[in-house]
Amino acid sequence: GNFDPVVVSKMIQEHFGKVHDGNPIPKMYTDEPVQTGQRRVLVKRPSKTSLMGIAFKCVHGLHKDAIAFTVLQRMLGTPKTNPFEDLKMKGIVHDVMPSFERMRDPYLFQIWVTTNRPTEASLTQAEEAVFETLHSFEVQSKHVEQAKKSIENAWNEELESTRSMAMAINEAIARGDAFDV
Repeated sequence: GNFDPVVVSKMIQEHFGKVHDGNPIPKMYTDEPVQTGQRRVLVKRPSKTSLMGIAFKCVHGLHKDAIAFTVLQRMLGTPKTNPFEDLKMKGIVHDVMPSFERMRDPYLFQIWVTTNRPTEASLTQAEEAVFETLHSFEVQSKHVEQAKKSIENAWNEELESTRSMAMAINEAIARGDAFDV
C-alpha cells in the first residue's frame, strides 16, 4: 500500500508495544488412550445411501512422512490415478474420498466411502473391496508424478489470492511452524 513504513512502525509500537508475548503453545495437549484394536460404530438412519469412514492413525503435520501421506491422498483421490474407479464402475461403491490433513498433533488418514444402498451388506461388500484394492494397489512413478503435479497446481492456485495465502500461512502456524507454508 501507499504508506510510510516508519510512521506505521511507530503507530504499531505505540498501540501494541506494551502487549506481552503469550504463553508458548504446548507441544502435545491431547493424550489419547492406548489404541488396543479396531473400533467400529454403526449408526442407522433412514436413507437411500450409506457412508463408511475408515481411519488409520497417522503422523503430525510437520513429520517428514506428512508429505508422503499428502501425495498418497492425492494418488487415491485424483481421477487419473484413483484405483477405486473400477469399484465405482461395478456399482460396489458410489464414491471413495481419501482425506489427510497436516495437523499439529498426530492425526488420521481417512477414506470415506459412499454406496448407493443403505444396507449393512453393501457396506461389508464395499469395505472388503476397498481393502482389497488398497492391498493390491501398486504405486508407480507416474502416479507419484501426477499427484505431485496436482499438489503443485493446487498450491499455485492458492498463491493467486492474498486471502488464500494468508490462510495457508495461518495453517502452517497452527501446525507449529510458520515457515512450513
